[in-house]
Amino acid sequence: MNDCDAAHRFESLEVKFEICCFWWVQVHQDLIYQLIPQIYKRVFCIKEPAPRPVFKPICIGLDDAGKSTLLSSLAGESTDDIQPTKGFVIKAIQFDDCILNVKEIGGGDTVRPFWKHYYQGADAVIFVVNSACSEDEMIKASDALSETLEHPALRRLPLLVIGNCQDLNGARNVSQVIWIEE
Repeated sequence: MNDCDAAHRFESLEVKFEICCFWWVQVHQDLIYQLIPQIYKRVFCIKEPAPRPVFKPICIGLDDAGKSTLLSSLAGESTDDIQPTKGFVIKAIQFDDCILNVKEIGGGDTVRPFWKHYYQGADAVIFVVNSACSEDEMIKASDALSETLEHPALRRLPLLVIGNCQDLNGARNVSQVIWIEE
């Protein structure tokens, strides 16, 4: 066997090896895509992050209190074209140490009687009030909050009252908004 025959034979084996490797990669592509990240993590000692706890508060308040705008801002979404919530919407708000799956329930007169059907499984109550609303609306908000807090599913849950619309003229300060929960 001369050098040309040996070189030709080696090239032939090399081609067969490449074809075999290409075929194996094509057949086992899903397996490779699963293994590469795992191998990388083991080689560089990267551990999976601990799962963040998920909390499920409900967000309620009268219509036009700013619930959707507030939650969209917290979620990092655009607030340019916010529409009033009809029924309910679940908004996921990501924090470094937890995730809030906030169930926002519309506050219109036709929706409020159905609030109680959404309380089950809630971890907290967020009540949003328009701090620049009329005195009648503030009394209406106070009544809605009082009725809400009487429900057995919400009795022992944490409560956050947010006085929204602080940038508007005539907005109530914290002490004027807090009286609604008493």
